[in-house]
Amino acid sequence: MPRVTLYVKDSAAQVWERAKALVGDGDESLSSLVTEALEALVSRREREVAATAKLREQMKQIDLAGFDFDDPGQPRNLRFVGVCVGKVGEAAAYVTRGHKIITESSGQGGNYYSVFNSFDELRVHEVGEEMDQELMSRIADSLGARYIEEIE
Repeated sequence: MPRVTLYVKDSAAQVWERAKALVGDGDESLSSLVTEALEALVSRREREVAATAKLREQMKQIDLAGFDFDDPGQPRNLRFVGVCVGKVGEAAAYVTRGHKIITESSGQGGNYYSVFNSFDELRVHEVGEEMDQELMSRIADSLGARYIEEIE
């Protein structure tokens, strides 16, 4: 079995101590805990890389004009390089080259736009909380993330 030596920064020592306490004296070793976490991280990053490569092939310049979702009286004109990842009913979502998420909702008086820096930011915003599950899932897939519908 190969041997790996890891050097831990002083600032990370507390995390390692907490991990050691989690595995205790049982059957699980610190090595297996680190390997499990590393496997999950590598898997997530591989999904993100694959999703990004797929999206980049479809990206083009997009111009949108309407109003700001959070300030409906404020006109909002957007230009970005990205792709529409889905439309469901009166809502659409776009992902930009820089992985920002732009949501579009059609309503009385025009289209309304919001820009989010991450999927997690979208999830906790009013827009994300009210968005169709299918569209949320498409956004997550396009970013290589997993969308899990929260029940409670």
